[in-house]
Amino acid sequence: MKDEQTDGVLETWLVRVRGIVQGVGYREACVRRAHSLGVTGWVRNRMDGSVEVMVKGSPKRLSDMCAWLGEGMSDALRHPSTCFSWRNWSGVIPENLQLNIE
Repeated sequence: MKDEQTDGVLETWLVRVRGIVQGVGYREACVRRAHSLGVTGWVRNRMDGSVEVMVKGSPKRLSDMCAWLGEGMSDALRHPSTCFSWRNWSGVIPENLQLNIE
């Protein structure tokens, strides 16, 4: 599938963010940032205290989203144990970014 605005192939990335990311408005801020970048997907809290984000878009937009995920809420992320990881995903993803709470 092609992204009309970037004329590139769409990818889907699954990202896990660890640190102080629950109870600080991180998911809501993530949705706002995703909408501003034009990516779709979902974001949810995990039982281990991390936040999981699945996003779909052009590689450039996904790179921008991942940059924000690591820096976007710097007050919440200034914690020694903060880290994030991502991987390509080939499963089904919703068309609109929504908050999903387990």
